[in-house]
Amino acid sequence: MRVIVLGPSVVMWLAVSLTSLMAASRPAQSSAAAPSQLPPGPGNDTLVRVCGDCHGLDVIEGQRRSRGQWRDVVQDMVSRGANASDDDTKTIIEYLAAALGRVNVNRALESEIETVLELSAAEASAIVTYRTSSGAFKNLDDLKKVPGLDFSKVEPKKDRMAFSGQ
Repeated sequence: MRVIVLGPSVVMWLAVSLTSLMAASRPAQSSAAAPSQLPPGPGNDTLVRVCGDCHGLDVIEGQRRSRGQWRDVVQDMVSRGANASDDDTKTIIEYLAAALGRVNVNRALESEIETVLELSAAEASAIVTYRTSSGAFKNLDDLKKVPGLDFSKVEPKKDRMAFSGQ
C-alpha cells in the first residue's frame, strides 16, 4: 500500500473543490418563503413582508405570548435591523396579539380578553366582573362559574390563557 502525503494548500484546494461540487449537485432551493401557517387576519401580510425578510415564519408559529411580550419581541427585532415603519410595528403587534395572543384572565383588560379569546364584549365583561367580586381564577375550570360566559367557547382556547404570572 502506498501513502501519499499532501501539503496544506492541496488539501484546501480539495476541500473547496468538493464543497463546490456537492453544492452544484444539490437541487436548487426556491428563494420564496414557505407559505405561512399563521392564522389569517389584518396584519398577516405586514408580518410576512417585514419578518419574512430575516427568518422563516416557523419561528413564530405555535408561540403564544401576551401583547406586552409580543411588543418586546417586535421592538427587539426592529433594534436588530428589521425594516419596519412605526405603523408596520403597531400593525404587527396587533396581529400577533390577536392571532397568537395569550391573556392572563386574572389581570387582562376586558378588551384583551375579548380579542385573544374571541369573546363578545359582554362575555369578557362577565369574566372581569366575576374575578373582581370573587377573586382570581385558579384554573380553567373556575371559568365555568362565570355567569353569562359560554364555557364551550373558551375551553378550546385554553392554550391562549394564563392564570398566574404574565
